[in-house]
Amino acid sequence: MTRAPIPPEVEDGWVTDHDGIHFMERNGPIWYRRGEDRVEVGFLAVEETHGNNQGIMHGGMIMSFADFALGHAVWYAHDRAPVVTIQMDVKFVAAGIAGDWIHCTPEIVRRTRSITFIRGDILSGDRLVATASGVWKAVGK
Repeated sequence: MTRAPIPPEVEDGWVTDHDGIHFMERNGPIWYRRGEDRVEVGFLAVEETHGNNQGIMHGGMIMSFADFALGHAVWYAHDRAPVVTIQMDVKFVAAGIAGDWIHCTPEIVRRTRSITFIRGDILSGDRLVATASGVWKAVGK
């Protein structure tokens, strides 16, 4: 299966190295870029594996993407220490359509030494597709 390239409208600085995370390699490619105080994550919803039998993006893909996006931001905030999802809630608002650039800029709500509360809007352009929030735990280096 040929993977779609990152859309030309997305700015420079996006990478898709998943460091051997086979689940995301098979469900992606998932792109991300990191700034000093934020992480942006996105993917192009074009693969057959992203859709359901109604021709729209499968809810499980949205949830997997939300888990990766929020978890990646927590991992980065904890200096790349291993982190695990304790709880995640996703609310579906609209359908993702084949060809959409789906993206999220997670925001940390509260962080302790080992627990992080985080949320993010899953968007297609300016259109809200889903909201996600959750709790992650840093489990050490």
